[in-house]
Amino acid sequence: MRKICFLTVGLILSVISAAACGKASASYGGSEGGSVASVSDGVTASDDAPADSESTPTASQTASENESGAEADENRPDGTGKDSGENRPGEAEEHDPETPAAPINNNGHFVQYGDTVYFHVPDEEAMEESSLFGEFADSDHGPTILMAYDVGTGHTKAVQNDHAWGCLTVSGNFLCFPGRAFPDSPEETIVKCGLNGETYEGKDSGNCVCFGGDRGGHYLVGWFYAEGNDTSGVWEVHLVPHKDAVPMESVVLGSGAECVAVIGDQLIYMIWQKDPERPDQYDRYLMQIGMNDGTKIALGRLPKPEYGGCEVDQIELRDSDLYFSYGRYEGTGRFYSGGWLMGARLGAPDSLLCQEEFMGGKGLSSSPAFRMTEGKPAWCAGIPLSAGVKEDALGYYDERGEWVEAAPQGYARRVGKENDGPLTDIEVAELVDGAIYAVRNVCERVPEDDIGWRMAYRRQSMQAIRVDCETGAETVLYERVR
Repeated sequence: MRKICFLTVGLILSVISAAACGKASASYGGSEGGSVASVSDGVTASDDAPADSESTPTASQTASENESGAEADENRPDGTGKDSGENRPGEAEEHDPETPAAPINNNGHFVQYGDTVYFHVPDEEAMEESSLFGEFADSDHGPTILMAYDVGTGHTKAVQNDHAWGCLTVSGNFLCFPGRAFPDSPEETIVKCGLNGETYEGKDSGNCVCFGGDRGGHYLVGWFYAEGNDTSGVWEVHLVPHKDAVPMESVVLGSGAECVAVIGDQLIYMIWQKDPERPDQYDRYLMQIGMNDGTKIALGRLPKPEYGGCEVDQIELRDSDLYFSYGRYEGTGRFYSGGWLMGARLGAPDSLLCQEEFMGGKGLSSSPAFRMTEGKPAWCAGIPLSAGVKEDALGYYDERGEWVEAAPQGYARRVGKENDGPLTDIEVAELVDGAIYAVRNVCERVPEDDIGWRMAYRRQSMQAIRVDCETGAETVLYERVR
């Protein structure tokens, strides 16, 4: 079974308020602008893109200091600025009056619903597991405990014992995540936990990979690999409606389908299709399907790398205009080697066009970040409203993609001499409602579990922490020592 991790490291959907969503984007119709010198000296357009140059957005070279993004609320660390995704079209405007408003950081490792932040921690048995590179969060490394932190009281409690990994998604009144329904179950599935006091539900949807949902908490998408029937070799997608964590229907998307994002009631995904002019060749296409009516739209053909494979690193949405970086990775170590900035209009067939192509370089591990300004993408220092470590400090990137330091020291990744000593690492860091929630691991080397040049580590201790973005104060929410 293929494991799919929701792209919290690169997938942030920033949208404008619902009041502005009824307008067509003024930028979608072409605008002048060149490449960014810091990215690539040889930026070119893709020759493989559909010929529709009069309807494509282009990346702007620099961001104006006087643009709308420079208003007073731009640096608000709570993620509630006007372009933060606070009111996503068709999502956050409507909610059941008996439930809290839309979840915050849905599809993250730390998800806030009402006044409660949910997250997973390893149990005692899981601390004995090793992992390559010391990366534990997004793959199966043993039994876990679902925790709940009350923002108002500051108390943390255990909700349930389970066997989970990856990101959490609110769907209706349920918290859903990838895992195993029972401790000895061989199947990966979608596991759910009631948010209103319901007990653990066990097996939900059979052998199914949990992908994620929309930011408003209405939809959940899972998929499985169909075998032994006419759809053999095809990924099928289960669509889960609001207030219900049981599959509503199964839709066959196509060969080698990969989900990209859930935007309102629309699922964006990629599939492989035969080239009509070269039957022995396959091309990758960006697709859109309505989860209420099943309408499929082919947005366009994606660039095809000469070597390696491609992934979507970041997504931004302005009105109906979708922009994303499409990074190229090579080798078993997934070494970044460049990519493309792509743009498409949701609902418009063959609207996908290459905005810019950028090359890989020393020190680059993923595509350069960009933000939206005046309806156009502009390069910036980091993905807006994402958190992480810079040098020794813990911080986040504001809505302009500029670094804001929250806590000045003690957070850098530290490895012992010649990589054989202990590893101290902030594995996960996410911005949630004015605070950074993070996972800090201290690991020891386990050379007998190495695979080639890939080094294995085992956790000696693990902490889930909360750092206030205004004061820099750190609170330990949970700690386990092996």
